Amino acid sequence: MLEDATPEEVIERDYHLQRLVYALACFRAGAEEVEVVYQFLERPDPAVTTSFVRSELPGLEAELSEAIARIQEGVFKPTPSEFNLLRLSGSRRRLRGGRGCGQPEIRPRSHVG
Repeated sequence: MLEDATPEEVIERDYHLQRLVYALACFRAGAEEVEVVYQFLERPDPAVTTSFVRSELPGLEAELSEAIARIQEGVFKPTPSEFNLLRLSGSRRRLRGGRGCGQPEIRPRSHVG
């Protein structure tokens, strides 16, 4: 998955929108700060951490709205890959009660210890 890219590059390229949605969900749940952490099995150290504060909420919402508009216009083109298929099966496992394979842990920052 990482190939020649750094974990930071992969997160920015492939998980930017997912990270944004996770942050928005935590803010909607009442968090004042959110930290989203990704960790790759290929290179577990360091974990890729992004922090958000509530004052960023309007910008995050606008960014999500822009992404939704692009998808509605047909601009969004998912890239088929073996990883996407694995993620799908991981999502099914998560729906049956587990967290699923490769799912990031998301906690309001006040609970990070």
